[in-house]
Amino acid sequence: MASTSGTEPPGKDPAAFRTIREVSDQLGVPQHVLRFWETRFPELKPLQRGGNRRYYRPADVAFAAALHKLLHQDGYTVKGVRKLISDHGAGNLVAIAANEAPAVRSGRAAPAEPAPDTESGITHIAFTHIAFLSDDLVGDYARLVAAGYQGVVAPKVAGSGVGRLAFLNDPNGARVELIQRDLDMRPKPATHSIIRSFDHYSVLANDLEAELACYRDHLGMTELKRRIVPHATNPLHIVYLNWGYDVIELLHRPEPDASGVIFGHFALRVDSVDDALAAFAKQGVEAEPGTPKNAGTGIGRIGIIRDPDGVKVELVDRVDLRDLP
Repeated sequence: MASTSGTEPPGKDPAAFRTIREVSDQLGVPQHVLRFWETRFPELKPLQRGGNRRYYRPADVAFAAALHKLLHQDGYTVKGVRKLISDHGAGNLVAIAANEAPAVRSGRAAPAEPAPDTESGITHIAFTHIAFLSDDLVGDYARLVAAGYQGVVAPKVAGSGVGRLAFLNDPNGARVELIQRDLDMRPKPATHSIIRSFDHYSVLANDLEAELACYRDHLGMTELKRRIVPHATNPLHIVYLNWGYDVIELLHRPEPDASGVIFGHFALRVDSVDDALAAFAKQGVEAEPGTPKNAGTGIGRIGIIRDPDGVKVELVDRVDLRDLP
């Protein structure tokens, strides 16, 4: 029988509960990945005690080990594993991961470049990934994989024939592309009668600290600002990070929505949201219901429109994020 549980901690009773650190060490999976799996697989429910400490029962460890094997070794996507659970039951996942149910192995997804319908298990109505330029693609890819991030597409020549690329998943399952090329994609600032500048890309962050470790500590972005949108029970925490001109917005709620869209929107800055929406309406582009409205942060107003493919575009009329006090 093939084992999926890794090496048992020395001197530990097989029936004893394990901390998240012990499970992380046993499986070779970072703790933030284990916490992320809980948001995508509610069947993984370690006991939680004071201080949000997690204790894994033997069945929890076996289930986490099965996830590790299917996702990180066998090439399944989150969506693929969810389908296995739907088709065969959560109780059979350990046996499937141990190759004891070969009839279902054909459900494995071969690594491929992202398609419009992402393989992450999240329904995208926006873009499918974000990209970072690298001057050492092979080295950066290896460094991030060694740090625990799931490699999806190993370094290879880009389909366009210009440069090379690779793909990884961030802790939340978002696709991150690494690109190495000499082509300048931003030779001069664009000008538009309504749009003043790009503002940010929005990224869901169910595990905020893990996302910060990814984008700030491992990918080198700088933390710009933090904002909180008040709510009686589940406030929205917003963290902005940038690399020069480019800004991402991490959105986190203490009680995350596991079905939320990873890439919710991108935002453009205008002088006046109301005037911009009126101008777009004359061109046949209507505002989303409920907008325009005052921003939840209390700074400026926002409006939402969609492009012909359904991508959500947020319009904001505050100052540049890098100039906010």
